[in-house]
Amino acid sequence: EKSIIFKVTDTGGMSDEDTIKVTITPKALTCVIHDTTGINSNTIDIPVLLEGNPVGICAIDMVLTYNPAILTPTKATAGSIVPSDWLKEDTLYTTGKVKVALIGSGTGGTVISSAGELIVVSFTVNVSAKYNDTTTIHFQKLMFNDGKILVKTDDGLFTAKKGTYEISGGVKYYSNNILVSGAEMKLDYPTGFNIFTTLTDGNYAFTDMGNDSYTVT
Repeated sequence: EKSIIFKVTDTGGMSDEDTIKVTITPKALTCVIHDTTGINSNTIDIPVLLEGNPVGICAIDMVLTYNPAILTPTKATAGSIVPSDWLKEDTLYTTGKVKVALIGSGTGGTVISSAGELIVVSFTVNVSAKYNDTTTIHFQKLMFNDGKILVKTDDGLFTAKKGTYEISGGVKYYSNNILVSGAEMKLDYPTGFNIFTTLTDGNYAFTDMGNDSYTVT
């Protein structure tokens, strides 16, 4: 809250003044996690991005939540806008949560004063994640300087995608092991089925299949 004093003097030398109190609310910063995708067993890096015009950030306290059936966190690192002399005060992984606390000295060049990559959290996409399974990467908590700097958050959505898995083989006559071309192979899975006709060499291949349970007949 600031006080502004107005003083008015007329041509006769008479003057008067009044004080007006003005409350200035700073514009909140925004932290964003963009939507992303990943393949089973792969590692993905999810950056937390700071948008706006930060001034004097010297401490970060963040908690993210996610679905542990889909993702498993592996590490959290300071982003490119965090000064190199900052300390990682705490990183804690519990089921469904990642907590990261970073702190600087708050003097000289050790404050965050630009937008960009704040924190990068790495996850492994669980083998058990199904194709098109989703989980929100949610900001359960985000504070700058113990809450003294306003910040808004925008959650991100992770979606599990198909890998480059292949189910292949060949069809032969039982009696003489001669390869069979033109045989119709059916691949069943919980959400549907695919059909493949064996090639002239008797082989078949179902490609670009996601992590799931399959039956070939």
